[in-house]
Amino acid sequence: MKLKYYIYIWLILTLFLGWEYYAIRSGSSLSVISLLHSKFHWKWKLTTEEGKFLSYSWGVIGLGLMVVMNVYSLRKRLLSMSKWGRIGSWLHFHIFCGLLGPTFIIFHSDFKVRGLVAISFWCMMISATSGIIGRYLYIQVLGKMQEHRKKTQAWERRILRCLKHFKVPIDEEEVDMMKSKAVQFVGIPRRFLEGKGAPLLLIFLKSIWGDFKHLFVEPSVPSYWPKESRYLLGRYGVEMKRQLLLGQFQRLLGYWHAFHFPFAIFMYITAVLHVLAVTLFQA
Repeated sequence: MKLKYYIYIWLILTLFLGWEYYAIRSGSSLSVISLLHSKFHWKWKLTTEEGKFLSYSWGVIGLGLMVVMNVYSLRKRLLSMSKWGRIGSWLHFHIFCGLLGPTFIIFHSDFKVRGLVAISFWCMMISATSGIIGRYLYIQVLGKMQEHRKKTQAWERRILRCLKHFKVPIDEEEVDMMKSKAVQFVGIPRRFLEGKGAPLLLIFLKSIWGDFKHLFVEPSVPSYWPKESRYLLGRYGVEMKRQLLLGQFQRLLGYWHAFHFPFAIFMYITAVLHVLAVTLFQA
């Protein structure tokens, strides 16, 4: 399944949980869980308070999702699982569980975090947030340098064909200037293009800002250039960025692994301690 569909499912479930949380706390009769509770005469108390059945259920689901998400890591490392579907599909499922699991945990905590739970919770939130960053970096390093060069050259040819099709006089200096502006537009620092180098943090932040802008607008062009050329320049800029910054993104991905892994491990350790403490206390 494509990642965007997982995101849609996560958003729908988050809205559903939010509504149920509000409806149960306010005593609304429009709660689905409340209707089921009345219809089947369930004995447990209908409340979102910590330590009650509904809170436990959300916690179990959340922790379960965050355990299941590690199937991706096993699929990536174990040769015996090499035929278990595409690695990209497992990554999408991993991200989905990494979003939905913390969502259930937030409602499980009743939006109150303290003590050991607070340590586990904030480790979870840091891991989930850094996971989104990791996904972004992973996209940037997909493909080899040669593949990026071929794609960049293909977009260059399409730009020239577009200009010829609309009978725009081709000035090589102007075309080069527009390509340079497009590359800066999608997030490559000017000083990097000038050969002066740039800090990794600046490269990362500029890249994210450039991609965010590109979601809504395309690079600007002279008024006598066709509108189609703006899209082509944008695609050229994206591929050129991945080509020029491949080494930098690979370094950033290495730093990300070193940051993400300890928080994930500590999150699971504190989660296990939390479950043991609750179980022993209840016993």
